[in-house]
Amino acid sequence: LTSIDGQSKVGYLYSATHINDALLPFSWYVHHVLSGALDAGLPNTYVKQIATVDMIEDSDQKRDLLERSIYQN
Repeated sequence: LTSIDGQSKVGYLYSATHINDALLPFSWYVHHVLSGALDAGLPNTYVKQIATVDMIEDSDQKRDLLERSIYQN
């Protein structure tokens, strides 16, 4: 990838090969995606779509706290 300032950047993309509509993302994961969308300055309509994704709470509270801890300063 090449950034706006002309410097090369490495990017990664995760793409599902098998989709199960019965599965929902954890709320901490949606928070990561939403935070990234806001940081990247994505359009408000896109950010609003992310914010309305159906999600579930992670029953593994340690993992939930660990994932959310990167936002605590």
